Parts: sequence; structure tokens; C-alpha cells
Amino acid sequence: MFKVENPDDLPIVKTVYDIEPLNAYTIKGHRSVIVQITQNPDLEHPFCIFKNKINGQYQIAPGASFYTQAGLIEYKDSDWDTILAGTGYVRDRSITRTWAAYILPLGIEPGVNVYIEDVIEDIKIGGFWHAIHYAEDAIGHWTGEKIEIDFDVFNERYTPLIG
Repeated sequence: MFKVENPDDLPIVKTVYDIEPLNAYTIKGHRSVIVQITQNPDLEHPFCIFKNKINGQYQIAPGASFYTQAGLIEYKDSDWDTILAGTGYVRDRSITRTWAAYILPLGIEPGVNVYIEDVIEDIKIGGFWHAIHYAEDAIGHWTGEKIEIDFDVFNERYTPLIG
């Protein structure tokens, strides 16, 4: 995960995932933007679960062979059984969620930059070795109809790890 934070003290946009809180904010006079949740293929990652043939212990890894800072790691067939191989998703959110809504601050005018505490869109920011970093929050621009995410902020504030 990667957070841009809100150092400029921008107006805060809340995120809701259910009709009840959406209606509660609407009754109070808040405007909202409903966004369909879609998975980003850039946040998918391979994984394998291996079982050691001698001690029966399990290990999870990105594959049968891969590089780390320590060098090549291998799960050889002579020592390990592959129990499961598949694709995971780095953002931990229920797959039953199909939409969410941004709740705008009261009285906000078009043209204002906002801070989104919980960004709905699945945005890959970068990665390091086998880790994928995604946006947890964001800076956006309220157009009067929608919030346009400022992707330049991620480039300005994200520092990739070097190893």
C-alpha cells in the first residue's frame, strides 16, 4: 500500500460502500459520485503453495523459482510438492463489492482539489521485487460532475525501494 496523505489540508472526500450510509449523507445535503469497482490486472500476482516432502511444512512463494536480494530461490520438485498455483490480488477488498461512492464535503464548488481518504479505483503505484504497491488514498480535482484523480501526485511522492 502507498499513502499520499493530506499535507495541504485539502477538503476531505469520504468513501462509502453501502446504500445506507450513502443515503444518510444524501439526506444531510452531501453530493456524491458513484463509481463501479473493477479490478486492475496490474494488481494481480502469481503465487504457489508448496509442501516440503521431508517435514510437511508449507511455504507460499511467487513461483517455483524467483530472485530475491539473497539470490535465486528454487522450490525443486525433488524437495517440494506444488499444492496450489494461482493468481492473487494485492488489494484486500471483498469481491462482492461492485460499487462505492465518494461523498463530497458540504458546499464544495467545482474546481477544488480534494483529498480522498479511501480511493475506490485500484491504482498500481509501483513495485519492489515481488511486492506490488497500490494507492490507498489520493488527491483529486472536483469538476462539478466527477473527481479526476491527480496521477502526478503518485509520481511526486512515491519513492521506489532499491535493493
